[in-house]
Amino acid sequence: MRIKGKILLGFILVILIMIVVDLSVFINNKQLVSKINKLELSNRTELSQSNTIAYNIVQIKSDLLGLFFQLKKTGNEQHKKEQIANSKQLIENRLQNLSRSLNILIEATDTGVSLAKEEEEEEEEKDELVLLGKLSNKLAIFSSSVNDIFGFQYNMFLEEAERLFETETIPISNEIQKLIIVIKQDAQDEVGYVIGRLSSQANYVIRLGIYLTMLSIALAIAIGVYISNSISSPINKLIARTKEISKGNFDAKVEIRSSGELQALANAFNNMTQELNDKISSINKLNEELQDSNDTKDTFFSIISHDLRSPFNVIIGYSDLLATYYDDFDDEKRKLFIQDIHKSSKNTFELLENLLTWARSQSGKIIINKEKVNLSLLIGKCIKNYSQSAFQKNIELQNDVPDNLCVEVDKFSMSVVINNIISNAIKFTPNGGKVFIIAETENEKIKVKFRDTGIGIKKEVIENLAQSKAIVSSPGTNNEKGTGIGLVLIDHFIKKNGAYLDINSIPGEGSEFNITFLT
Repeated sequence: MRIKGKILLGFILVILIMIVVDLSVFINNKQLVSKINKLELSNRTELSQSNTIAYNIVQIKSDLLGLFFQLKKTGNEQHKKEQIANSKQLIENRLQNLSRSLNILIEATDTGVSLAKEEEEEEEEKDELVLLGKLSNKLAIFSSSVNDIFGFQYNMFLEEAERLFETETIPISNEIQKLIIVIKQDAQDEVGYVIGRLSSQANYVIRLGIYLTMLSIALAIAIGVYISNSISSPINKLIARTKEISKGNFDAKVEIRSSGELQALANAFNNMTQELNDKISSINKLNEELQDSNDTKDTFFSIISHDLRSPFNVIIGYSDLLATYYDDFDDEKRKLFIQDIHKSSKNTFELLENLLTWARSQSGKIIINKEKVNLSLLIGKCIKNYSQSAFQKNIELQNDVPDNLCVEVDKFSMSVVINNIISNAIKFTPNGGKVFIIAETENEKIKVKFRDTGIGIKKEVIENLAQSKAIVSSPGTNNEKGTGIGLVLIDHFIKKNGAYLDINSIPGEGSEFNITFLT
């Protein structure tokens, strides 16, 4: 066989080898990408259903707390029975949702087991199934405790239900939350494992390229030199980028000037790293949203468990005294008790109103519909809401906003803002103080100023509000209670209306809330 023929045969053999190698890589990559997509869907399902289970647990506890509160507040027996029946139906639906989410979660984990090819992978997935078994048992206990609550006789329902709720329902729900956190962490660890598999696959591709170069040199020096010169550079780039990826730089890309299979390989490599980067970003975003949801839930329950307890203790304590020792007190003492009960009830109502408004705003259920609103009339209506509170502290409320001044705002959310500003001003202004409201128009802006002669606001509270940090509350001049949500609502709804808030305050001298509207 002539040299030319041998070179041609060697060249053909090299081409055939390259075709076989590329086909093998393509098949392997296709299978790997398919498995990654299935694992991603499985992990997303696990995370989503875990969140759904956690959400339904929180809602069931919230529904029960709401039922207990309504039963204590309602005196009509028939109404109480209707409330219990309605709550039972609602909670039964949520329990069914829990069961459905658990089944979907188990099915997603079974999918992960079926995709596992190595013994270590299979063991990890089976461990997840064990965790799900524990979760299933605890959900069964949780559902049983909830059903037991509605199994009590009507005449003893509230007392026994609250006891069972505190001793069984709350502890088992906390255990469920911990299990869900572990399950979600396992799902994230699986993503890390897939990243390792991708790195191994890239190294496998690199090794094939090196073998191809060596074989080409053995078949023909000339062809070997050409192939080595044309392949070594992109292979080195692949090696360098693979090392960068192994160090955590998932934005690394392979850029080569070539055509054919090497360019296709580089494109496939770049596509895989891009898809991997997108998936990691999606998971990180989902984790951030989950953390925000948990923070909101924790804040919500912290407020319910701490700030609502004190006024209810006052109401229950004084009402028990009046019910038990009514004849032992004179009219003046009874009047003081009734005034304290009224004051605590009003504070509780305002607290709950702000709490519910805040919860609705966090869930996106409040829609901003702007319209032309007369500021003077709106502020006047809000002042009437607090005229009695101001009268009790001998505080003067003065509205100096011009009668014809109008702005384009959402009437409901702006009423929440003004009500909370006036409420805070009265709360933190000593007896005999003054709260006055003025408006200024300059250029194309309208600035409304709420000034008081109160005790002022600490600098760190204003900074936390500006940076959307922790909710902070403090007692008023007459030891009025609050949650600090009012300030958050003020800032939130002012931004939603396209306005700007500026707070100036000197402790001991008073505060000034400035709202700037663009006309």
